[in-house]
Formats: sequence, C-alpha cells, structure tokens
Amino acid sequence: MGFIEIGTRGLFDSDDAHTLWEGMVPGSAVLALAIEHTWAVDLVNAMDAQGVEVALSFRVPAPIVEDAFASLTPNQ
Repeated sequence: MGFIEIGTRGLFDSDDAHTLWEGMVPGSAVLALAIEHTWAVDLVNAMDAQGVEVALSFRVPAPIVEDAFASLTPNQ
C-alpha cells in the first residue's frame, strides 16, 4: 500500500479509487474505507490559504478510543 499518498487534503474521490485500483496486484483484493470529517475541509482549506502550518498531527488508534469509552461508567 506504499503507493498511496497519505499527505493529500480533501475528500476521497474517484481519482483516489483509481490509484488504489492501479496499484493492486493481480488476484488480490482491497477494501477502502474512508471516514471523512467533511465539516473540516473548508476549515483546513481556509487555514492553508492563510499560510497556516500544522505543528502537530496525531491520529488516536481505534483500540485506544474503544478502551477509553469502555472505561466510562454511567452516572448513578
């Protein structure tokens, strides 16, 4: 999967799907799941237009989020 550019901005589109398809090995299978926070696209574009630089970007792995939710107890 190293052929996929991870630094792109914007929504997953047909060009991205085509790139994924082109990089597949014959006889292989792939599942692409794109979860988009579409509300953030305009914000990111506006910040980029003003020359804002990202100082830190971090993605919290799903197991950590799941563990955090599991540790919550309802108020009684």
